[in-house]
Amino acid sequence: MSRTESFEQKERYEKSYQNFKERYTDLLNSEDISRILNEDKEFDADIKYIKKKIKSYTILWIMVLAMITIFIAIYFLNEKMDEITTVMDNFPNL
Repeated sequence: MSRTESFEQKERYEKSYQNFKERYTDLLNSEDISRILNEDKEFDADIKYIKKKIKSYTILWIMVLAMITIFIAIYFLNEKMDEITTVMDNFPNL
């Protein structure tokens, strides 16, 4: 899942939660809604969890990309070293 998609889902969840709260303003006052929803503690915990997951996946992707870059660099340098060694073997007086 991409970061953009994760941020979109987080935003969608936040809007959905706000719509849910607004839906009951005709029946309940804001204090009752706040009490029923436990002062938004579950919502805040869910948002914190989503942010943590986005951060974890971002770090994982950075690590994977770094490892791929290092592997390619090592492979490239190894190939160049083989070429240099071959040239040096052909000219022993250098």
